[in-house]
Amino acid sequence: MKLRDNSQFAIALAVLVFSFGFAYEENHGRVKSNIRLTTVFLKSSKIPSKRAKKSQKRTKNSKIKTIKVKKEKSTKSSKTSKSKKNKTTNELTKSKKSKGKKGKKSTKNKTSKLKKSKKGDCIINPNAIDRITKSISGINVDRKFQRKAIQWVIKNDPPLNDCNGDNDITQKYVLSLLYYSTSGDNWERKDNWLSQNINECSWHGIECENGNVVKIKLPTNNLSGNLPSELSAIHTVRNLEFYLNKLRGRLPKQIFNLPLDIFDIEGNQLSGQIFPVELFKINGAGNTLSKFLVSRNNFTGEIPTMIGQLTQLTDFYVADNRLNGRIPEQLGMLSNLENLYLYENNFSGGLPPDLFTLPKLQKLSVYGNSLMGGTLPTKILSLGLQTLDVEDSGIIGRIPENIGSLFSLEALYLGGNDLTGSIPNLKKLTKLAVLDFHNNELTGTIPALSDSSKLLLKKIDLSFNKLDGTIPPNLFEIPELEFLYLNNNILSGSIPTWDSISKLKDIFLNRNRLIGSIPDISSMLFLSNITKILINDNCLTGPVPPGICTKRQKSPNVFKTFHVDCKPLLGKDKIIMNKCEANCCTECFRGNPDCST
Repeated sequence: MKLRDNSQFAIALAVLVFSFGFAYEENHGRVKSNIRLTTVFLKSSKIPSKRAKKSQKRTKNSKIKTIKVKKEKSTKSSKTSKSKKNKTTNELTKSKKSKGKKGKKSTKNKTSKLKKSKKGDCIINPNAIDRITKSISGINVDRKFQRKAIQWVIKNDPPLNDCNGDNDITQKYVLSLLYYSTSGDNWERKDNWLSQNINECSWHGIECENGNVVKIKLPTNNLSGNLPSELSAIHTVRNLEFYLNKLRGRLPKQIFNLPLDIFDIEGNQLSGQIFPVELFKINGAGNTLSKFLVSRNNFTGEIPTMIGQLTQLTDFYVADNRLNGRIPEQLGMLSNLENLYLYENNFSGGLPPDLFTLPKLQKLSVYGNSLMGGTLPTKILSLGLQTLDVEDSGIIGRIPENIGSLFSLEALYLGGNDLTGSIPNLKKLTKLAVLDFHNNELTGTIPALSDSSKLLLKKIDLSFNKLDGTIPPNLFEIPELEFLYLNNNILSGSIPTWDSISKLKDIFLNRNRLIGSIPDISSMLFLSNITKILINDNCLTGPVPPGICTKRQKSPNVFKTFHVDCKPLLGKDKIIMNKCEANCCTECFRGNPDCST
């Protein structure tokens, strides 16, 4: 078959392929597949290349020449047709190759442009801020402070982008939201906050590692209002410190999804529950929290038994709130616990004995829980204990027998309870600075202390007990002692000399059965810091020594209070126990009526 031009050849070839496809369909039933192949081929052959168009022009010219020349040999015509056929086939093949090359070149150009954009400036996604802020705030995104924070982020110069992930936008949005939510304009310090061209890692109270915020520390900075739950979106934060501010409302539970190490919000006005389930999740604060400091707020509820899961805790401060219920024994499972402050709540049911077995426990303070009751253990095994404070907690029973073996003790507060029995030997407690057993039912004598010159005691308060015997003579020789309260007991004997160089400010010996004369102060160098001496309601005799009155006259603004029995005895108008010069005694009493005359 002779073909006169390329179009005829293409049509013939298409019919041939379609016939082949139809025949194949009759045998294999795949019409759709073959029609798709045929259609593709027809589409490609409908667009001839430039070379094919030129070939068509040459074919027309050769046809005109054939008419003019007359009598051309058929063999020559046949050769011409074959030549044209071969030429057309070659041109079609070249056309396909040309298109293939162009396609590859186009793809290559696109790839090179993409690579170039990665190496060069990032293409800013205009929807990034909207997407990120909505993912953080959810339905709250349209609230007042959220809107203000978003507007600040949008106006940021240079514009923010998500080329390096969401972190840049997230941190700036959340921190600006914290600023607006807590009245940032009224903060005491707000250095660099919301400043253009200054990275948030340079804002006051913000600490970063590798560009990631890890600490937010804004204590005593006049923050007021509510903490935003969006703080939990900065997943790298380990420390949150907002103590001594004016924060109020409920604490967002989402905060505890952070891998917190230190959480300190003491001294605010926060309320509600403080132990959400999120606190105990192992993939959040529950696995990392070492310091949980929430004292001096208005939190309510009970300490859950799950508290035993916070095994990394070293400091647990929940004092001065409105917590109630029993103190869970699971606190005794926290082997890393060093400081436990539970004071001034409404706990009941006594102290779990296991608390006194914690190996690292240094400070235990539960004072002011008047409904707690219970007893102290017979032995305290936390040998590193430095402070034991159970004042005003309804504790009954005896003082633990081995309390004198806790060599690290610095402060021992057992006052305001119903303890009975005698005071154990305390000679080995050389580090003790405070000894306070006031308002109990303790009996027996005041135990002897070790060498007074080596003692660090600043305060001794054994008042309002039933102690008898005499006053140990070396009490007035303790170099650091400032406060000595032995009043309201049944002590007898004379007052030891206090004529020494000491730091004593208060000496309360009133309402005992002391006898003898009042010791003098022979030099202004002695008792140079004295402010109050109360020796009234005793059985002391003789006038007030002149040295005391001289000190009162020369230091009236320091030595302000001096009480003695300078009134006549009741029913015996002529008998005055301790005559006192004018302007020397600040108040006169009649003496102890139990004293024999």
